[in-house]
Amino acid sequence: MSIAERLQYIVEELFDGNKAAFARAIGIAPTSISNYLGKDRTSKPSSDILEKIVNSVEKVNAYWLLTGKGEAFSTNNQYSINESYIDSSHNVSEYIECIQNLSEASKKNAEANILNAEANNRNSQNLEKLILLIERK
Repeated sequence: MSIAERLQYIVEELFDGNKAAFARAIGIAPTSISNYLGKDRTSKPSSDILEKIVNSVEKVNAYWLLTGKGEAFSTNNQYSINESYIDSSHNVSEYIECIQNLSEASKKNAEANILNAEANNRNSQNLEKLILLIERK
């Protein structure tokens, strides 16, 4: 089951298929949900969105949301991880570290995207200046 399918499952099971209600519950714009659940534009959610889901939707099992393993919804502590799903060569702290690294990578990616957008803007401005100089001759 893909992450998009797991998100759709949450919407169907906990929000009666109401994507807007799900979006409001996790604190994002309802139109943003289409990026994750739309058939034509399926994006993968950032670690920030996954964190919002885990912190906002009480019954969601964080481990299931990230991996697809285990039960989708927990009746007790949402952060508990069923040890039978953890590879014996890993421990819980390693999983937590990986999740933190994903979050940090998302932040760095966002910063790089901003720098890239600024560079593209400067390039566009310089290109416009160049065109004006050429047209003057």
